[in-house]
Parts: sequence; C-alpha cells; structure tokens
Amino acid sequence: MMFPSGTFPSGTTLSELDRFYDVKTGDPYFFAPDTPVNPFMPAPQVSALKQKWLEVVRAHPGDYLRIRLSYSWALLGISAPHPLWSMNDAGSLPSSWNSPCRVPDRTFPSLHKRVFNFLLGLEKHNIFRSWMFLAALVLASLAAGLRRVTEARVLLVAGLMSLAGIALAGISPTFRYSWFTALCALLAVALALRRIPGFARPDPPIGLSVQQIVDPVSQQRSPGTRVVEMPKTATWGAKSGSKD
Repeated sequence: MMFPSGTFPSGTTLSELDRFYDVKTGDPYFFAPDTPVNPFMPAPQVSALKQKWLEVVRAHPGDYLRIRLSYSWALLGISAPHPLWSMNDAGSLPSSWNSPCRVPDRTFPSLHKRVFNFLLGLEKHNIFRSWMFLAALVLASLAAGLRRVTEARVLLVAGLMSLAGIALAGISPTFRYSWFTALCALLAVALALRRIPGFARPDPPIGLSVQQIVDPVSQQRSPGTRVVEMPKTATWGAKSGSKD
C-alpha cells in the first residue's frame, strides 16, 4: 500500500510505523507521544487515505477479515485483558493539542479523584470483561422469555447490534465501548429476576369491577352492597349500548 503524500512526515520508515501499529488496538498508532501519525489531518488527506484503504481492503478481503476478528476477540476481552484506562480514561486537556477550546474546572475535584482511583483499581484486577456481559445478556434474555417478553427481545437485539457495530468499525478494545451492551445485560437480568416468585408482581385478574381494582378494601363490603362486574370482553371507553 502506498500512503498518500503528506500522510507522514518526510523520512518516516515502515519500521517506525511498526513500533506503534497493533491489529488489536489503534490508540498507540494515533495518540502515542512519538507516533509519526497525525490524527488531525486536513480533509483532502483524509479522503485520499480513505480511498487507498478501500482499495487495499477490496484487494485483500481475507487479511482484513483476520484483522477484524483479532480486534473482536480483544474487544470481548477473550484474547487478553482490556487495556488500562478502559473504563475511565483520564483524557487530555485541549491545550495539549494546541486547541483554543476552554474547559471549565471540575466542580468537585476531590470526589472525581476518589471515584477515578476506585475505577482504576477495578481495572487493574481485570474484573470486567465484555464477554461476561455478553453471556449475561443472552442467558438473562432467554430466562426472561424471548417469546412472550418484548423487552427481552429488544434488549438482546440492541446489545448484540451495538457490539457487532463496534466490532466492524472500532479501533480500540477498551471496555467503555461495551457500556451499552453491559447496560442491556443488567436490564435483562432485572427482567429475568421477575420470573422468581419473590420478585414477581402479579397482574390484576380479569373480571373484577373497577372499584375492586382501584380500592381492594371495598371487597369487604357490608351486606346489600351491589358491585357490578365488568364483562371479560369489555374494553375501556366502549359504549354499553343501553339507553337512559
């Protein structure tokens, strides 16, 4: 592949690029301190580089597929632990990129530091992996009942599609890219817990009067009190057809 003119500084060698290139993560390639790559290239250079990459992918689809599979395994946390700073990236200030954008000071800097250090401690122990939440999403959706619970189907499809989209187009296997799938998994677990009798909330039985549904105490009525039951086929707002 011949890179378009201006992509790298003059004199850059392939060995220098190889120091930062990794099929599983693109962060060092773009953002490492000594990388020759400029992540903020002008629009004409971006268009030229994009066209070159499309030509190479079409010419070598097998190699491209292997690269995406390697990235997907890293994204799921199967081939290796997620890289550090996956959950809560410290980020950088605009001044480090020579940007005039102003960022307001944090309102509670000490609280931010404690929370940040807590999340960093979790990351160092590799507690969170994307494949764990993916397995929880599938199992919890099945336990909740895919055929009769619409919410379970929606959460399963949304979580899988989000992860699949990142696997196709992502460049970094950090855990924060899987946050939406993790959220879907937690909601699916909540739906599955409703199958347990202690967590379930039964629906009101069909055939009770409106008064009994609104005020269950009215069931203990005095003798002679008349309660009119609604027909099981009646719908809210339907006319009875009777004349006054």
